Amino acid sequence: MIIEIHAIQSFPPSNLNRDRAGHPKEAIFGGVRRARISSQAIKRAIRTSPVFANTAGLPIGIRTKRLAAHVVEQLARDGIDADWAEPRAKQTVDKLYTKEDAKKRNKKPAQEGATSEDGAAPLYVSVAETQAIVRFLADAHATSEEPDIQSFCNKQRRALKDETEALDIALFGRMLAGRPELNIEAACQVAHAISTHEVTIPQSDFSPRSMTSCRRRHAAPR
Repeated sequence: MIIEIHAIQSFPPSNLNRDRAGHPKEAIFGGVRRARISSQAIKRAIRTSPVFANTAGLPIGIRTKRLAAHVVEQLARDGIDADWAEPRAKQTVDKLYTKEDAKKRNKKPAQEGATSEDGAAPLYVSVAETQAIVRFLADAHATSEEPDIQSFCNKQRRALKDETEALDIALFGRMLAGRPELNIEAACQVAHAISTHEVTIPQSDFSPRSMTSCRRRHAAPR
């Protein structure tokens, strides 16, 4: 069954969705320039909305570049030393979500002060996926055995194929370039929002220096 929704929503004059230059996004439609809100911005607003989370009553996914660090933090709460957890957490996350050839292509010379997560693409994962990694490493630490990361990753990838407990991932999908077998096809497709009328965006040359001069001219005499 396909349900198609067309909605009209009014906004006051505002910069709801910026381009790289900080200007409101726009599109040419019907021969005129119109304001535009990208589908990514609309989906993010839904995902981060408390109303969405509270109404659904289901777990919401996590979008992060620091998944390994989150795992280490949770292990630290259980008293597991970071020196033991950090390399194993990073190796597990890398092996689970990134292919070896992709890691080699993305490898760059290390810069001073940079971390291994700098420049990495954010991962979009469910809370259950994070907890599975935490439990795996915690169990290995409890038995004083070196964790079999390869075996865990193979088993976890089979379990995650076309499956997720996160409502927003199931709704809007997930794409992992390094592991396409973990992609989730979206149940909901969102189009860009286009204004119903023509929009002219004025160019302002007003600068902080102009603002200072204006304040001086209009300042009350002492």
